[in-house]
Amino acid sequence: MNDVRKKDVAGKRVLVRGDLNVPLGEKGKMQDDFRIKQITPTLHFLLENKAKVILCSHFTEEEISLKTVIPALKKFLNMEVIFVNDCIGEVVEREVEKLKPGQILLLENLRRYAGEKKNDPEFAKSLAKYAELYVNDAFGVCHRNHASVSAIVNFFEPENVMAGNLLMDEVQTISYHLKNPKKPIVAIIGGAKIETKVRVIKKFLDMPDCDVLLGGKIAHAILRRKNEIKFGTMPNQEVFPYIDKIDINNSKIHLPTDNVVYFKKGVQEEVYDVGPETIHEFNEKIAAAKTIFFNGPIGYFEDERNTGTVEILKAISRNRASFSIVGGGETNSVIYKNNLEDKISYISTGGGAFLAFITGDRLPGLEALGYYV
Repeated sequence: MNDVRKKDVAGKRVLVRGDLNVPLGEKGKMQDDFRIKQITPTLHFLLENKAKVILCSHFTEEEISLKTVIPALKKFLNMEVIFVNDCIGEVVEREVEKLKPGQILLLENLRRYAGEKKNDPEFAKSLAKYAELYVNDAFGVCHRNHASVSAIVNFFEPENVMAGNLLMDEVQTISYHLKNPKKPIVAIIGGAKIETKVRVIKKFLDMPDCDVLLGGKIAHAILRRKNEIKFGTMPNQEVFPYIDKIDINNSKIHLPTDNVVYFKKGVQEEVYDVGPETIHEFNEKIAAAKTIFFNGPIGYFEDERNTGTVEILKAISRNRASFSIVGGGETNSVIYKNNLEDKISYISTGGGAFLAFITGDRLPGLEALGYYV
């Protein structure tokens, strides 16, 4: 991959694909600005070297405006951010023409155009025409075959397609610790979508001296399907084939031995968290580990009664002898809410991309940058 830090960018129009899709709470209030902070080294490099920066990103919800992130961008860059309420078209063209070296222009939410998710070459061409150089600094969307990530590189010369500071760092750090982990290893996998995590569970089970701790809806789905527990919602039959691939008798797999159970609507018992016995067992494994991977909350962390995810993160933060890598938007939000960011070795901006990269999938965004050549 070409590294933008080795490129002369002075006076050049540079289109930067960032991941500004920050978590939002009630009334659209930003819950944390981690992803915005992580992209600023690349933006600082470009701006200090007198590039004309055109920044683009998406919000998952197409109706949300990227104006939402401007205060955070201004805080980290310590400068004005010009905004245009579109991402292609004449109004964008006029703003780009006015852009001076050392200035930054933020485009509107890319997903307001269907062509973004469809990887439409015409949309990609319309976006690319404003710039001479393209920089992908959005590791978190590299698993998406979208126009601003994949098709867009076809409209630049190969030497003008580059990776940003954050993307280079993510790929190098995760790769190194997957290939050269200090042992013993602990992988903690939670969250809800079991169909996306069976392969990553298998990946870690195949690693020597690696324990896999499972929590969240994934663990409950497995226990329910295997008839280990008799309460809570039975998972959708569509995920049965994924669950059936998991051998819960494998000594390296650790499932919750107790659960926090609430009544849902006064009738149905539902699992909302792991219990104290499980937390104690998981914490012992974490304390002995030399390399730790964590993706996905292990309980319904939004409820203040549920402490599992926080306790696991605190256990990780106490093990200063380990190298810990945590990825996933929800997990990262818990880290920042509890002021643990300085006690985790590496926090990835990727969720789905983090998992796909670990399993060895060819990520479209990395493929477009020539990573697999």
